[in-house]
Amino acid sequence: MSEFNIYVIPVSLVILLFGVWLNYYIKRPKLVVGGGGSGGGVGAEYNHNHVTIQNKPGVLGLRLGETTLFGWPIHGSFQAGPIIDRNEAYRCKAMLIDKETGEYICRLWWKIPTNPSDVKERVTIKSAKNMNLSLFIWKHNDPSTYFIYEPNRDSDSSPKINIDTARFSDSKKLAVEIKDYHGRKRLKFNVNLNKRHNGSLLCEVNPYRPIWKRILKID
Repeated sequence: MSEFNIYVIPVSLVILLFGVWLNYYIKRPKLVVGGGGSGGGVGAEYNHNHVTIQNKPGVLGLRLGETTLFGWPIHGSFQAGPIIDRNEAYRCKAMLIDKETGEYICRLWWKIPTNPSDVKERVTIKSAKNMNLSLFIWKHNDPSTYFIYEPNRDSDSSPKINIDTARFSDSKKLAVEIKDYHGRKRLKFNVNLNKRHNGSLLCEVNPYRPIWKRILKID
């Protein structure tokens, strides 16, 4: 074997392995919090809120978030490179966790965008597609107590509240964890309930991002 081949074969193998890894890394499902909302629609007596979860497409290049310094914008969001479709996040389920103790509280329910009355415990999220994840409901005339949303059944989105329904009437630090069918964690974000001076609760959703991504403004 020539000296040239001795060097070429390992380099070719490294390039091949890097290509395989890159193809997997870019195409793996990546769930992000894409927004949220609140309102009625879950029964005459109740308001509810939800977060929108998206399987965000990949970029074969660089994607930077907006950077500000002392309140002044330095640059806007920037993206360079072709868009890559992600693999679907298969049969994802979501659960609510006590952030302070790590204890499991309950499961959460997905609403199907094409049919709001249709709710599921597991959903498959394709690349660039959204699903709404229901969080809490509260009575129109009593925003001091939040109940975990749970439907009567899959085809009936009206809320079911009984003695076993998880509820909160004070400030609480929570987290939502989303796992796929194989048990891989696809997303985790914080949900804080803050009690205001008038006794009502305010729900704040704070997506978790590693500190190095926050510093570099990388998605």
